[in-house]
Amino acid sequence: MGKLVNVVKDFTLLVKEEGQIVEKKFKAGVQKLEDSVLGHWFAKAHVEDVATKADSKASDPAAAGEEVDGKASDPAPAGKDAAPTATDVAKSADFKATKADSKA
Repeated sequence: MGKLVNVVKDFTLLVKEEGQIVEKKFKAGVQKLEDSVLGHWFAKAHVEDVATKADSKASDPAAAGEEVDGKASDPAPAGKDAAPTATDVAKSADFKATKADSKA
């Protein structure tokens, strides 16, 4: 049958079909995948349900980068390990110290 999912990151899956090992490559993006592929543990690590993704954005417009109180918001960071933005770096004490040191 299949299901519509979002492939978060490109991946390659080796599966056995009719006694042969077949290499299947999947590109990032929304697509319909077969149930046999979706049941594989490696595929589960690289996909997310499209409905779940849409529901989370609908419940938090700021996380989706939509306007909140008439102002466009930046999308929420991917998590605590997300790379700092240029604004975060500019606000940091280390950046200010480095900037001051360069003027000396």
